[in-house]
Amino acid sequence: MCTYAFVHYKPHYACVACRISFKRHPRAAGHTCPRCAGPLLCAGHDFAAPRRSNRKA
Repeated sequence: MCTYAFVHYKPHYACVACRISFKRHPRAAGHTCPRCAGPLLCAGHDFAAPRRSNRKA
């Protein structure tokens, strides 16, 4: 059974250039990174971001 069907969780958004991630409510206009003003990529609900110091991950 899908656990996301009953509660509205915030999906993860990640900036590849800055190597940071955020949880945001989805918007049609998209999101921008607060550091570099680049676009944030939607990574879904189950995204686990690696540490910023771990460059290989």
